Amino acid sequence: MNNFRVDASTFASIKQDLVDRMKANPAFQDYDFLGSRLSSLMDVLAYNTLYSQAYSNAALMESFQSTAQNRNSIVLKAQELGYKPAGRLSASTELNITISSGASLDRYTTFEGVHPDGTTYNFVNWDQSSFISSAGFNDTIDIVQGELRYKQFTWVDNTTRLLVRDGSIDRTRIRLTINDIDYLEADNSARVGATDLVFYTRETIDGFTEIYFGEGVIETRTGQEDIDRYIGGLKPINNDIIKIEYLSCRGASANGATDFTLTGSTTPTTTVTINNPTVVSSTGADKETKERIKTLAPKMNMAQNRAVTADDYQVLVLQEYGSYIDSILAWGDESRPGFAFISIKPTDGLSLPQSVKTSIEKFLSKYNILTVQALVIDPDYMFIDHDIEVDYRIDQLKTNEGGLEDGVLTAINSYYNANVEEFKSSFHVSKLLSFIDSSNTAILGSSAVIKMIKELASIIDSDGVKTFNNPIKLRGITSNDILFTSLDTGTGSYPIRLLSTDDGKIVAGPFTVPDISSGINQYQNPELFDGGDDGIWYDVGVVDYVLGDFKYDMSAIFSDLISGDQFELGIVVLKAIPTETDIYTKNGQLIAFEDELRPQYTQITLEGIS
Repeated sequence: MNNFRVDASTFASIKQDLVDRMKANPAFQDYDFLGSRLSSLMDVLAYNTLYSQAYSNAALMESFQSTAQNRNSIVLKAQELGYKPAGRLSASTELNITISSGASLDRYTTFEGVHPDGTTYNFVNWDQSSFISSAGFNDTIDIVQGELRYKQFTWVDNTTRLLVRDGSIDRTRIRLTINDIDYLEADNSARVGATDLVFYTRETIDGFTEIYFGEGVIETRTGQEDIDRYIGGLKPINNDIIKIEYLSCRGASANGATDFTLTGSTTPTTTVTINNPTVVSSTGADKETKERIKTLAPKMNMAQNRAVTADDYQVLVLQEYGSYIDSILAWGDESRPGFAFISIKPTDGLSLPQSVKTSIEKFLSKYNILTVQALVIDPDYMFIDHDIEVDYRIDQLKTNEGGLEDGVLTAINSYYNANVEEFKSSFHVSKLLSFIDSSNTAILGSSAVIKMIKELASIIDSDGVKTFNNPIKLRGITSNDILFTSLDTGTGSYPIRLLSTDDGKIVAGPFTVPDISSGINQYQNPELFDGGDDGIWYDVGVVDYVLGDFKYDMSAIFSDLISGDQFELGIVVLKAIPTETDIYTKNGQLIAFEDELRPQYTQITLEGIS
């Protein structure tokens, strides 16, 4: 059997190779290997060869990050590169609490939230909150979802392993004490001091969590033999008592919980009022996926635990918070030196809670070099208004029109997920239509008319120059109706709008005669926009049709007849007609599709053809 080669990968083909090899030997020419007892021997040899082949192939493939398939292999290789894969994360939210006296809300006070599907989730106050009289016994607290669990160990001769065999642990919320002295998790092992009381965490091969300490090796400096220090932080000594408190959480399934109630008690007992019980929990996440780990681990190795380049900032944030980040972009701005801007779209919703943004900024401060400050900001969202027409064969439709429309919406969502909802991505009508056309065999063709949409928080002003970042057609900008309340009681309230003009102005109107602002900024060229001949229009802003930039400021028309209090509070929705069917983004911009939250931005017309 010397130099026997097996190129086959199935049992039958391997067995046939063995038989052919044996038959080639003149001593066995008369043997019937398949019809005799030797067939059983061939089976054993074939099975053994197949097993060895499969095992060797798997062992080789699992030894490399790029080819590994098992999560434990991927995790272990990532940790060798200095990347700590994210585990399950607790959902959280902010509650505004009023207490009738100067009591404190103890750590681990319990709350309860109800998910829209009827599931009840337990939340806790992870940190103690004190209410002072100067604040009216009112404060905002962070609560996180999870059940509090405890573990205790006794350290014995450096042989003790601190294993937490709980797959639902939130590794970012662990409290550890040694002999009742607090230890903190090391954020950046490269910057652990000589006597820092720190611990580390890692995922084990079976998917659980191990807590460990620095090596505890004494380093003696040449020429300074009397000065010793511990490398990586202090390690426990024999018979130390180690106590661990952690949260066992439900991950992403607890996102969306609301209707919060207090189930615990205060010290001393007092009346507690939750002023915003209908807030919604978010930022819960499940374990980091294998694909994300394989992508980020090599980048983390290149970052070397410091934040210098944009990729460094992105991978550091993704390692710590990546389980609930859908897309991230970091960049610098020459007009604002000294700042690193990080824009994040969460997996749930459109904006991270402010507490999470602050936490990320604090986390990054440990990795910054020089005098660079990280600022976490919301993405500059742009939405697309789609007016879609779909032609289909009636006799080929295997469902009703409702099912066809649902399929079209699913295709739109698939297109955005695959191509658009990432920073530095673009939107293309032709690609969108290809997704729609392939969603149902009965569809003959489709067309779409689009508009770009910006949502602005203030009716009074745009907060500086904003941009669609794409060329706009003349007269292409219109807003939603904004309710204005006249000081003239006979006139009452009526809607006004923002429109753009041929000469690059943004005008507001139409106002009625009783609300003439003494001629201030009154626009006199009604033929240059589509506002009609009735009412009074005021010049409140400018637009650059080539660049897509715009700004407005209603305070330009304030007078004794018009003030900010007369405008209805709410979001200004500006729609702009692009000159092209391809929409592009720049730093911090992201095109989003949120049909559940904004169904009004998608209109579908079905046209049946017999």
